[in-house]
Amino acid sequence: MEKTKFVSENDTSDSKQREKMSAGARQCRQKFLRFFPKGFYDEKYIAWERGYKWQAHERWNDQLNRAEFRSLLKRQEFSEIARIKKRIE
Repeated sequence: MEKTKFVSENDTSDSKQREKMSAGARQCRQKFLRFFPKGFYDEKYIAWERGYKWQAHERWNDQLNRAEFRSLLKRQEFSEIARIKKRIE
């Protein structure tokens, strides 16, 4: 999983960028940080918003990788693609 720079609500390194934010964007950011104080590194964020999506991505790659997907498409096995997709969800 790719990591992004964590920027806390009190970080001054990006203060000029925050000054350019609209009031709505600042409110959204503050709300996000209330739920996830460590931002994108917060364990709750990973569990609620990222973890299950990454696991689905890994299952997708395991069960229907690009080569398999193309092969099924070429053979027009659309029902099999749908069956696999539904199983992953």
